[in-house]
Amino acid sequence: YLQVATGYKVDVILELCLIANLKDAAAYLYETRGDLEDAFKLYYDVLRDTIRDKQLVFVEETLTKIINFCQRNSGQLSQSDKESYWFSLIDLLLGLGESPDCISLQETLIDNMLGFVSSSKVLDKLIKSSSNKSFKTYGDIKKIVGNMMDTLMYEDVLLESTKKIVQHDIFTTPYQQPLLTCSALHL
Repeated sequence: YLQVATGYKVDVILELCLIANLKDAAAYLYETRGDLEDAFKLYYDVLRDTIRDKQLVFVEETLTKIINFCQRNSGQLSQSDKESYWFSLIDLLLGLGESPDCISLQETLIDNMLGFVSSSKVLDKLIKSSSNKSFKTYGDIKKIVGNMMDTLMYEDVLLESTKKIVQHDIFTTPYQQPLLTCSALHL
């Protein structure tokens, strides 16, 4: 309702949402006010509570909301804030366990964060997590790292292809332009 309605006083509605413990709505209102840190904290609390209550059905939905929030607002955040937000999420999800559902959530997060945090820092975080508590062996994160490497190779191929197309356009357009002009004049 808040996303489509207009004309309401954000501060008043925010206070009501906080009193009623409507964290999703309050986070949205904080975001519209520009209080990104408070909005992230609320979204994070919702995700943490959902995980703690073992509601994996809702964890994916909540994770999608917080990923969208981080992606939407990454342009307004400093690099350290971006990394802080994304890495706090990864810490939370790495503690979930090794079930296929949990690994799928971790992969989703990592795939989405790669455009906003350098891959070397993500890989470093995963390796450090594997040596601490989240994983027993490197084999536990092998699939995640493998998918991350596949994504990076795909992006590299895509970048090279785009570069070749742009270079072709840059070098052939100036040559073809006079020919097209002359052929138009001969008609």
